[in-house]
Amino acid sequence: MSLIEDISFNTFDLLTTLLDKSSVERQRYRALYKKGMNEEAEALLLGEVDEKISLLKFPLSQMDNGISNATAQWTGQTNDNICNIAVAGGSENLAVKAFDYALIYKQAFLTAESLMRAQLLNSENEQVKAKFNELQDLRTIMQQHSEAGLSTNDLAGQITQLEAQLVEDSKMYGDFTASINLKWTDIRERLKPEDIVIEFVSYTSFEDDNEHIAALLLRKDWHAPKIVYLFSAEQVPDNCYESVQFSRLCWEPISHYLNNVVNIYFAPAGILYNIGIESLMLPDGNGNISDRYNLFRVSSSRELVKHENSIDDRKGDAVIYGGII
Repeated sequence: MSLIEDISFNTFDLLTTLLDKSSVERQRYRALYKKGMNEEAEALLLGEVDEKISLLKFPLSQMDNGISNATAQWTGQTNDNICNIAVAGGSENLAVKAFDYALIYKQAFLTAESLMRAQLLNSENEQVKAKFNELQDLRTIMQQHSEAGLSTNDLAGQITQLEAQLVEDSKMYGDFTASINLKWTDIRERLKPEDIVIEFVSYTSFEDDNEHIAALLLRKDWHAPKIVYLFSAEQVPDNCYESVQFSRLCWEPISHYLNNVVNIYFAPAGILYNIGIESLMLPDGNGNISDRYNLFRVSSSRELVKHENSIDDRKGDAVIYGGII
């Protein structure tokens, strides 16, 4: 009997367990934050983020609605934990983790992955379909073992072998795997000296339980990303396109990182999905921000790696790459 046949599991129960664990973690991080124990909170986070990223590498958004809702909750709570502690004065190490988590967090809910799974399962290649189904089962079992404190070494080895076979057998899966394994260093490699990436992040603040926005920044010559707090969603005015004050909230906190910048690649989050920040006024009120920079709206900064030819053929107009969450 195979490992998959020998071990029964329920994916909904597994995600419910992850959600329960995440809720406890959120309470712990909020308590540490309130006590000003950010160094202790960061030490815990640095040990946990890689595990969360590993859990997210399975295309969770392909499951049914109930499961996707549970997934959105526990991944969102992890995002809140990371952003609150990082914004409160976290180290460069935490900014690195925050950037990598933002990449996979947005990736997990893009429609491209749903299409990838559907196309693989509808493939005429029965061997590819069987391997893909087995890979999903093994990953679920590994998550279950991890939650139970059991060793996952053997499972990890089997998953690595299956992934290698799928990459070889299916170009589609190979492209998908490369995409979900992207890190901030892959983004930096694609940049030119005159470029900056702004990966906006939206999170629920431990201070007031409202939505807040921060920016993860990256330039070619930096040895680590930077994270900068921007504003609360409650500060967004109705007439934001006519508001110099709102433009200042968006751009002034990061203005000193824009020296010699020509191209800004930005990925919105939260309330910024509904605001064309490339059309905001300059903080001094003299024209629009697009008069000073070339702005490129992307679904995620990973699009700079996925669309290399488009990025190299740069134009002055704002464009959109990739799916929109």
